[in-house]
Amino acid sequence: FRLDGEVPRSQGEVAARLAFVWLVPAMDRLFQGGASARRRFLDRLVAAFEPAFAREVAAYHRALALRQRMLEEGAEADWLEGVEGVLAQHAVAVAAARRELVRALDAKLLATPIAGFEPPRLRLDCPIAAQLAEQPALAVEEALRASMRAFRRSGALRAERTGEGGGDGADFDLVDPRTGRRGAMLSSGEQRSFLLNLVLAHLALVRERRQRGPILLLDEPFEGLSPAIIPLIAEGVASIRAMGKGVLMAESNVHHIPEYVDRLYVLERGELMFTGTLAEAHRDRDVMRVIAGE
Repeated sequence: FRLDGEVPRSQGEVAARLAFVWLVPAMDRLFQGGASARRRFLDRLVAAFEPAFAREVAAYHRALALRQRMLEEGAEADWLEGVEGVLAQHAVAVAAARRELVRALDAKLLATPIAGFEPPRLRLDCPIAAQLAEQPALAVEEALRASMRAFRRSGALRAERTGEGGGDGADFDLVDPRTGRRGAMLSSGEQRSFLLNLVLAHLALVRERRQRGPILLLDEPFEGLSPAIIPLIAEGVASIRAMGKGVLMAESNVHHIPEYVDRLYVLERGELMFTGTLAEAHRDRDVMRVIAGE
């Protein structure tokens, strides 16, 4: 991968110029698994919203790894204090950026819902973010340093949750406003609908913030959805296209391919066999045979 003819030196360099957001079938289980996958999903959204976030996350993990190694090697307290100060600074910056995006997204979902949808409510479970709602960032940093100091003096060597030893314990969830059910209790179709709703709102939010939105990658976005919901999602994707933003969609059901697509690429056993418009594809029997899986 090259950016302006050069190999990027960091993820942050790429994020400053280009951002991607994607939804794939495996994400139907996003809310059944562990918090780390949801945290990575949230962090991709934050990085598209605020390009400097990627550098903060990288710096946080470097400081966390360094502190862990120093704990295991029995480093002197003064050295650990210095690393913990850096770690606390980056941990608070990361939590603040996550909190800002979740609040902005929640407001955007309520203000501009997709027709026919009851938008999900968003929930960020993060001890640091909760403290930031009540205290200035500097006070939260000092509290985190004190927590790490107490954790270290207890003789423990590894942190499991934020607020103990600097570990990242943040989690992200969706809530169905009609029933109060959280993501893990929703059907795969409900989760997909809510995630698509969320991503479309995020694209609009990023466009307002950065004057350009990320490229949206969708893999089988309509799989498992109610027939009544599919046209609504297609309209939402159309609104992103109308903004002049790129949408790349992988779809195996020709009936789910929106009529407004600009270009269609058909693969047969990994080889490109057709490129053209949807109307041209409908007129080509060989292409339709491949799409139908015959």
